[in-house]
Parts: sequence; C-alpha cells; structure tokens
Amino acid sequence: MTDTAQSQWTEDEFTELLDDMVTAAAPRLFAVVREHVPRRNARIAAWGLLHADDRVDVTTYTEGWGVRHRFDDIDRVERRFSTSASITARLVWVGEPPA
Repeated sequence: MTDTAQSQWTEDEFTELLDDMVTAAAPRLFAVVREHVPRRNARIAAWGLLHADDRVDVTTYTEGWGVRHRFDDIDRVERRFSTSASITARLVWVGEPPA
C-alpha cells in the first residue's frame, strides 16, 4: 500500500525538527575523575551519561571488565567515587566549558 498523504514539512524543516528533538533529549556526557588530594594525581575512573529525567548511568572499566552503575541523582556519583579524604571524585563535563 502506498502512502499518498502530503507531508506538512519540507525536507529541510523536518531535518531541523529532528535535530532539535534529538538535541533536547540527548544525555550529557561526563567523566568521573578521581583526584589524589591535593591535585597530586588524577585518573578517569568512569564515564557517565546524565539523562533529561535526571537518571544517571555510569560505566567503569577495570582490567577489561565494564561495570555499570545507575544513580537517581548526579550528586551521588561524586560521593560513590570519593573513597577517602585523600581521594575525591569530580565530574568533568565533555564539550562544556568549566564552571
């Protein structure tokens, strides 16, 4: 069966609509960086995605194994990866200027 209905958008308009929809819904990418205080050393401990509904997915990689974590709140990520007074975590947002 052939769809003969006319589109209400031109190709360019529809492409722009799709781009706007994807941009609005895209999760924000960040790295979880563990820092040996005070700024002596640091390493990327995990990568994460912050979704529009505030869900957070984080994946760590250790010796070839990936472990996924899910958080309800972005603040819990830093607390989870800060393991002592001398090792703290900070989130570094990819593609965004530092705050």
